[in-house]
Amino acid sequence: MGEYTIQEIHSQPEVWRRTLEELRGGAGPLAGLDAYGLEGPVLFTGCGSSYYAALAAAAAWDAIRGSPGFALSATDLMMYPECHVVPGMRGTVVAISRSGKTPETCAAVAA
Repeated sequence: MGEYTIQEIHSQPEVWRRTLEELRGGAGPLAGLDAYGLEGPVLFTGCGSSYYAALAAAAAWDAIRGSPGFALSATDLMMYPECHVVPGMRGTVVAISRSGKTPETCAAVAA
């Protein structure tokens, strides 16, 4: 294992401690989304590692907010929107992309 990997492993107790403190804190980790006025079910989407972040965000949204949060890969949403989104359906899509330019994620939210 490289030095970076060992450092990351050793940092985990502190990272988890801070994460739990934030989850238990007043504003919570999803407070930054409050300004967007998210309505209805919230669908989180992303591609690659951002899809895994979408899965975590959906689970956190559901658990912390107590309202439906779902995750779907941007590729599925892009290729088969009719299987996942009902025309006229209310709700919010939150796209997650590390670069902000992921082609599949941009195409998914444009569909």
